Amino acid sequence: MFNDWLELLKKLSLNNYSSENFICPECGQKNVEYIFVGDSTTNIGYLPIWCRNCNKGIQISRVEIPKEVNMIEFGDLESIKNRIPNFKHIIPKISENTNSRLFINDELTKLKMSETLELVYVLEHINEFNWSDALFLPEDEVWNLNTKCMVLDPDDVEDDEEDAPQIAKEKGLIYTLSIQNVQMIYENVHEQKEDCSNDDLIKAFLYYYDNDAYIEF
Repeated sequence: MFNDWLELLKKLSLNNYSSENFICPECGQKNVEYIFVGDSTTNIGYLPIWCRNCNKGIQISRVEIPKEVNMIEFGDLESIKNRIPNFKHIIPKISENTNSRLFINDELTKLKMSETLELVYVLEHINEFNWSDALFLPEDEVWNLNTKCMVLDPDDVEDDEEDAPQIAKEKGLIYTLSIQNVQMIYENVHEQKEDCSNDDLIKAFLYYYDNDAYIEF
C-alpha cells in the first residue's frame, strides 16, 4: 500500500496539484487530501497525504515545495493542527520493493542529508524521514533527548568495508538503528499510550536498542 500512496504523489504535478479524483489505496474512496508544510523562504518542507474517509496516509519529508501551491508555514502550529488530522501513517513493509530514493518528480523532492539534529526532533518527526535511512548517534555519549545525531543513507559509503558514511565518522557517530526500526518503535508507543510524551519515546527507543524488543508501558 505504501507504494500506491507514492504513486498518488507522483501524479500530483501531472494533475495540476489537485487530489480531487485521487482514490485512496486503503479504502477505495475519493477522499484524498494533502498539504505542503514548510519554509516559504527556502521552499523546503514535508508533504503529508491522507484519506479523510479511513484516516490513513503517508508523509514524505525533505521535499521542495512548488511555488504555485498552497502551503502552511512550519511555525503555524494552529493551522497544522486544524488542517492535518492525526492519521495513521502507512509504513513500507520490508517485502515491498520500495525505492526509498523515489522522487515524486525531479523538481518536487530534494533530500538534505547533512543536517545535525537533536534526537528529540528525530523522534517527534520520525515519519518524515525515509524509512531506509539510518540514525547515527555519538559513540561515546549517554544518549538523551538533546543528543546530537544525524539521519543518513547507511549505504552512502566509498567502499563496502566501511561501516558508516564519511560525514558520520567525522562527527564521531555510529550506526544505531534503521529509520524503519525507529518508526516501528514510535508506532508501538502510540498504540500503547495515546498521549505519549517525549520521555516515553526516548525510554522506548533506548529499551529497544538495549534489548531488541519493544517496551511495555
